[in-house]
Amino acid sequence: MRAGHRMVHGLAPTPGMSPDDMRRAPRLEPVRRFTEFISWTALHAGAAEAALVARSDFTLWCKTCAVPADGLDEAEQVSEAAVEYISAYRQNPPEVADGVPDVIEYGRAVHEPDERSTRGAVRMEPALRFWWPAVATPG
Repeated sequence: MRAGHRMVHGLAPTPGMSPDDMRRAPRLEPVRRFTEFISWTALHAGAAEAALVARSDFTLWCKTCAVPADGLDEAEQVSEAAVEYISAYRQNPPEVADGVPDVIEYGRAVHEPDERSTRGAVRMEPALRFWWPAVATPG
């Protein structure tokens, strides 16, 4: 988590914003909805549901980053911080990819219903589908 925090601080100047500028910037509606979804999951989901939401998020994010990461290594007009940030997510982190089955088994052991375990994961792709155009569109 600290590495991600460090990378964001290094990446923030790329679009001409400091980390504080990013925090103060107005929230776009799809970004607000995505943040609320993640917050709701953190507050209300059981262990298995939260693990599947995290894995779905990382899987989609890593697939999104893997494609440009290959080409960014040779790009001349892309900051080193941007290349480092995108490249760090070429693959799903092992603790997410490999740890989820253990968390799901824990959820089952404490009687978390299977139908609740999957309800958040299926909402991740639609949430990101609206989030991406909002953050990728200038202005």
